Amino acid sequence: MRILSLVLLLVTVSVFAYGQDPPATFGNNIRREDVLKLPPNHAPRLSMQRALRIAQRFVFKKKLDVSSCYLWKAELTPLESNSTENVWRFWWVRTIPRRDKPDVIITVSMDGVATHAPSPGAT
Repeated sequence: MRILSLVLLLVTVSVFAYGQDPPATFGNNIRREDVLKLPPNHAPRLSMQRALRIAQRFVFKKKLDVSSCYLWKAELTPLESNSTENVWRFWWVRTIPRRDKPDVIITVSMDGVATHAPSPGAT
């Protein structure tokens, strides 16, 4: 009976303690109002969906092995050589890291040209 009372007390205390944690939030929340304040020509010339199709076609044509990968990140970033031009960057991460098969990073320019970028940590 004592053990049952002790377990019940611990469960009750842990439930109350857990209820006091702040709700989980993601950093840098973007609201609809923030998006509407952007200038009308801020949208990229090439949509993310179209750029992803171009990157997937590039991976297939170059026979890059992404069978054990998942798409980890898709981002619109400025091109290093020209800060006014943006490129889409798609990063496939391996579920089991291997030195002989690094992660796959494909960049797609606004003209629809895909290139294979070196992945971090690749030798």
